[in-house]
Amino acid sequence: MAALLTSRDDLDIIPSLIESNILFGTQLLQTLRQTPVEVFINTGTFAEYLYGDGQYNSSYLYSATKTAFHAMIRYYQQLIGFKVINVIPYTVYGQVDTQPKIMDIIYNSFLQKDAINMSGGEQTLDFVHIDDVVAFYALLIDKIDSLVNPWEDYHLGTGKGHTLRQLAQLFQAQLGLPENINWGALPYRPRDTMYSVAPIAKLIAHFGWVPATVIQSGVTKFIAGKQIAAS
Repeated sequence: MAALLTSRDDLDIIPSLIESNILFGTQLLQTLRQTPVEVFINTGTFAEYLYGDGQYNSSYLYSATKTAFHAMIRYYQQLIGFKVINVIPYTVYGQVDTQPKIMDIIYNSFLQKDAINMSGGEQTLDFVHIDDVVAFYALLIDKIDSLVNPWEDYHLGTGKGHTLRQLAQLFQAQLGLPENINWGALPYRPRDTMYSVAPIAKLIAHFGWVPATVIQSGVTKFIAGKQIAAS
């Protein structure tokens, strides 16, 4: 999980991305040569799959570094002989985040005077609550001895997508405030992810896992957490 998450792709950010997302991980894998490691759990990102078709095609420089790190993992896997579990979380949200995500931006728009400018809001994303993400990792570690394949990819989400406009409507219904977003005022980014919904059939088949938090109750928990933090 140790990585630099950023949407920046300017010249100045490149050394930090390489150091955090490739160099540090490679140093970690090299150190593992001195241990009896049996399983390595890597955390990827849905942004590695621009078109949501399961094929690697990075949306951002950040996600490109995550995909590039796979070559290092495979090298050390063959060298050491451990199994690899590659978990791909989708759009994770919760009460507290170190940097604002799209859900924070939409929530905050209801609380400010001036409307915020956004793109068309037609991006369909799979919003998975942090409680479900933590629960899955705990389950994965508990069941890890039952996994037999040398490399498994698990796409971690709800299996259901909502557009940003639909998300804003959920907030509007629960907050009872007028929408405060100028949809379409900004262009889409050149490689914006327009459809990203997790295929969760393998999660169900291998673990019987389904998310406990649907988006409606997740928004309720999100709002409650924000209000507690502000009080």
